[in-house]
Amino acid sequence: MSNIGIARALAEASSAAPWLFLIAAVLLAPPIMVWLVYLVKPEAIRPRPPLRPREAEPLVSVVIAGRNESATIGRCIEGALQCGHSNLEVIFVDDNSSDDSVAIARRAALRMTGSRRDSDRVRIFPSPRRNGKASSLNIGIRMARGDFIVIHDADSIIQYGIMSHWLLPFDNPHVGGVAANIRVDNSAVNLLTRLQELEYAFKNTISKYTECKLGLLPVISGMGGILDSGAKRNVLKRSGFERPFQARQSRLGMAS
Repeated sequence: MSNIGIARALAEASSAAPWLFLIAAVLLAPPIMVWLVYLVKPEAIRPRPPLRPREAEPLVSVVIAGRNESATIGRCIEGALQCGHSNLEVIFVDDNSSDDSVAIARRAALRMTGSRRDSDRVRIFPSPRRNGKASSLNIGIRMARGDFIVIHDADSIIQYGIMSHWLLPFDNPHVGGVAANIRVDNSAVNLLTRLQELEYAFKNTISKYTECKLGLLPVISGMGGILDSGAKRNVLKRSGFERPFQARQSRLGMAS
C-alpha cells in the first residue's frame, strides 16, 4: 500500500465530508483560543486573588469520602491542611474500608495536629457498613461546620494556595459553587499519563471554563469543587449527591 502523505489524506477526507471539519473547527476553536490566551496572559483567565487579612479567612470544610484509600488518604489529609488556608477543617468519612485507611488517616491527623483524638481541624468518621460514596459525601456535608464546603476525592491533593483562588468567585453573590481545575500529578511517568493530562486539560480546564462563561456548567464533580453553605443547605434539602447507577464519580447538580 502506497503512502499518500498526511496532506493528501486530509485533503481527501475534507473533500469527502467537509461538514465534519466545519463542526470540529466550531467545537475546538473556542477552547483552543482560551488555552492560547492562558499561555500568553494567565491573569486574563485566572485573575490574581486579592490579599485578605488573616482574621477575615472564612471557615472551609474539606469533605473527603472513600473506601480502601490507604495508599493516598494520608497525603490527601496532609495536603488539605497544608494548602495555605489556616481556618480549615477536614472531615473524612470512611465507607467501611477493609484496609487500614482509618489508621493511616488518624496518623496523618496526628502528624499535622499533634492530637491523638479527632481535633477541631480533623474529624474522622469510620462507617460500620457500606453506604456508597454518594451517601458518605452527604454524611460528611451534614457534619461540616464551614462557611464553604470543599468536596474532595481521597486520591487527590489540594495544591498550595488554591483556596484563595477558589474563594474569589464567591465575591459575586450569584455564585453558589466553583468547580476545581483537575490536573494529573504524575503526568510525566509514561505516555498514558501524558495523554490523561491532555484529556484533563481539554475536558476539565478549557471545557469547564467555556461552559462557565456561557452559563452552561450543570454539575460540580465529586472529584473536586467548593460550595457556599447556603448552596449546601438548599441542595441537601432537594437531593444531595446523586446515587450513581453505573457511574464511578458522584456529582452534585447545581440548580439555578
